[in-house]
Amino acid sequence: MSSKVQDTKTVERYLVCQNPLGSHQHRQTEMTGQRVTPQSLSKSYRQLAERTQVDLDFVVLTMSSAGICSFGFEMNSPAVIVGAMVVSPLLYPVIAVGVSIFWRDLATFNQSMMS
Repeated sequence: MSSKVQDTKTVERYLVCQNPLGSHQHRQTEMTGQRVTPQSLSKSYRQLAERTQVDLDFVVLTMSSAGICSFGFEMNSPAVIVGAMVVSPLLYPVIAVGVSIFWRDLATFNQSMMS
């Protein structure tokens, strides 16, 4: 008992799942019908390169993350240290290093390494 409803932007699938008692539950999942194009890849790459620039936000978040982490070490609390890692903006430069190696973009690679 599954039906498919197609739209231009989304495809909805209604799945019928049977639980151990024998009654049926209906679940709905949604998948977007967007495709990856060269234009969307280049746009995403440009946005990633912009996020790796050292600006005031990057410095403030890094300093606050270092402060939170030092408090976590002082309190001997792993949860606070993990919270400092969540605040830290260092994930974008790491991702940009890998992507710039893939695209062989030396300028973005150097910028990401400096971050």
